[in-house]
Amino acid sequence: MSRYSQAGVAKEYAKEPFTGSGTMTKTFNEPMIAFVITNDGTTDLDFVINKMVFRVKAGESFSEVFSPFTKVVIFTSSPFRAYGVNSIPSEPFTDSIIATDNFERTALGGKLGTAPTGQTWEQYGAAAANSSWTIQNGQAMSTVTSYNTAVVETGLSNYYSVEADIVMNANGVTANYGGLMFSYLDYANNLFIRGDSLNTLILFRTTAANTYARLNTVTFNFTEGQTIRFKATRKGKNIEIFADDVSILTYTLTDTEDQATTGTKHGLFLKATNAAADNFKVQLLEV
Repeated sequence: MSRYSQAGVAKEYAKEPFTGSGTMTKTFNEPMIAFVITNDGTTDLDFVINKMVFRVKAGESFSEVFSPFTKVVIFTSSPFRAYGVNSIPSEPFTDSIIATDNFERTALGGKLGTAPTGQTWEQYGAAAANSSWTIQNGQAMSTVTSYNTAVVETGLSNYYSVEADIVMNANGVTANYGGLMFSYLDYANNLFIRGDSLNTLILFRTTAANTYARLNTVTFNFTEGQTIRFKATRKGKNIEIFADDVSILTYTLTDTEDQATTGTKHGLFLKATNAAADNFKVQLLEV
């Protein structure tokens, strides 16, 4: 029997893997009976389950059985990997598509609502949650000329692709063209691409709220108002960006960049009131 077996339990199943690099609360979709976490950093990590505090030393792992729980609170400034365990079999995985949305609905209260695949859209600006989105003519649109992010939780921190049709309008400001947001942990830890002029596309890493590092820049010709099918893939540390199925940019993350971009939310980036996005899809790679 496995180390997690309890009376009357024949099998246990790893569920909902996640990663992080800072303090966070993880709420599982199902009750868990065990928890596994590895501290990949150089400082101690504390977590709380069922009102009990546990410490994981730097470089160590923890795995233990608990009374059923759905929430764990992790206190750390170091990168970590974790997952829950329970005795509920998962449905067989037959489709690599995790999330899709064609925005054929009405936005309510400045929110994009829920994708047909069940994920709720979360909307952020450069340093806080916002409601600066709407749906018009079957497209997701920004309602202000500002940094606007809309992401969905996919559970995929790696080996994924995210893609969407982006209408490249900028309200006359060259730095306002749209793109994709991915590996989103929060508004201070993520990756995104966007146009910066009519012949430039940039891959950014957000390093703090309102602070962005340029990881790579490529010449890419497009016109105002053009719709481009952007796609970003992540395989380990390797990022590749496609435009209309043509590879236009690659980048290999450093160890530090890799550990700081462990989010499982992916989505859209718009920065102009007349920019738009449609036909969004997130897919698990190498299945």
